Amino acid sequence: MKMRILSATIIALSGVGAANALDLNIDPNGSNTGEIQLIGEIEKKCVLDLSKFNGQAQVIDLSYPAKQTAGRSIVAWCNNYVAPLVTFESANDWNLVSDSDEAIPYNTWMDGSGDLSLLSGVPLPDTAFVTQTKKGETWGRPIRYTPVVNGFETAGTYTDTITVTFEPN
Repeated sequence: MKMRILSATIIALSGVGAANALDLNIDPNGSNTGEIQLIGEIEKKCVLDLSKFNGQAQVIDLSYPAKQTAGRSIVAWCNNYVAPLVTFESANDWNLVSDSDEAIPYNTWMDGSGDLSLLSGVPLPDTAFVTQTKKGETWGRPIRYTPVVNGFETAGTYTDTITVTFEPN
């Protein structure tokens, strides 16, 4: 009796397996090899490194006559070896502002290949940056600042915040 139940179970399971193979359109004369294609994509990205600022504000000389301040370098890496689209925005419309709302305008630009003014609010041109040529390579440029002072500014501490954005091209 146990043998019959076991045989019936095997026959029933065999029938289920055969039905599933037919449902899947498996050709019994087909090949025993096949190919599986794999595809994946890594999104383009740029990473900004401001570690040279050490979490500290850039001190700008506001004395008269105006003096240029050489800033620290912004360092970046992009994973597609193409110069990034870089934009700069000022929280105070390119003015250093005191607690009493006194404003001192300033000029700022990136060093390297001519006058790359950051004041325009438009992205800097691709030609402004060195294209990376090998894996892991980074590039950096210092920022320069010159306040527009006349010697009659009100005493106080003046601040602004520049937001830098790197987007891959």
